[in-house]
Amino acid sequence: MGLFNFELFCLVVFVSGIHAQGSLPQFNVDPDLVSVSGISSGAYFATQFHVAYSMSVQGCGLWAGGPDLCYARDGLLCMTTPSVVVVSILTLDAETLGSLGRIDDTSHLQNDRVYIFHGTEDETVQVSSASKVEQFYNHFLANPESQLKLKNDLPASHAVVSDHAGTPCGVTDKFYIQNCDFDSVYAMLNHLIGDLSPPTAPGTMQGRLVEFDQNEFFEGNAKGASMDETGFVYIPPACEDGSVQCNFHIFFHGCSMQFEEIGTEFIRRAGFIEVADANNLVILFPQTIARTLTGNPYGCWNWFGYLNDLLYEEYATKNAKQMKGVYQMLTKVTGL
Repeated sequence: MGLFNFELFCLVVFVSGIHAQGSLPQFNVDPDLVSVSGISSGAYFATQFHVAYSMSVQGCGLWAGGPDLCYARDGLLCMTTPSVVVVSILTLDAETLGSLGRIDDTSHLQNDRVYIFHGTEDETVQVSSASKVEQFYNHFLANPESQLKLKNDLPASHAVVSDHAGTPCGVTDKFYIQNCDFDSVYAMLNHLIGDLSPPTAPGTMQGRLVEFDQNEFFEGNAKGASMDETGFVYIPPACEDGSVQCNFHIFFHGCSMQFEEIGTEFIRRAGFIEVADANNLVILFPQTIARTLTGNPYGCWNWFGYLNDLLYEEYATKNAKQMKGVYQMLTKVTGL
């Protein structure tokens, strides 16, 4: 990168609303209303994180995801050929991990809320995977009819769907946002949290998008866990000084959607910020990095054991590096 381009990059960062990297703050948030979501590898990781930390997470939303633990049993077939997935085996695996204390006991899932979105034209993760996720959660939820919502009737491909931003419905680009005249971000968060106000005007930002140092949560070596040194948290104005109790959500990006690849474009355009501003919602955006030597050339989340932790499903437990690191972020934000 030449000097001129470097200076231009610095100028863009300065005026874009990103604040200098520091320590992740603690906020006045409701610890009993923490939710997570993700797309693609981030969706698989969101389910994994939800199930492992069900004592601390009360809701999970997925765009183009699959059931927990499916890679350990079926490998990539759980993305490409979901028909081979036997959900009863996965639920038993989760119950066993819970009984051993390697994840929270699965009984803590019974009152949670789940939102599943999957486009009918998705060729990366087959749409029938959505029904496998539904079956998985139906096993644990006390009242699936009201607690779980499945949206799989729009002709989207592999993307987060918007009603105002992105490529035409069914057309994918590197930002993975498609305009299908449906605000899936608001729909999902409204189901997970409940009674949300409509989002603010598209493209507006009333609060701050703040960088924080992720090394703190990975024993000083975020890269060793295929994590970027920089993560992001969005802070609505009402959540700045702690006078208002806010809600808290964590979003996990997909492969090739990390900051080093596409910057903060997805964060700014997908619709999260507008929902956050209208509803006093603090949102954490942790970031991975691509590391070819560790089997992660696209910056995916570790839902398939690439950190040498596939054996005994260790990647999906509370001892796994990425799982434990993000949980430490959660506990710092919430003060748990």
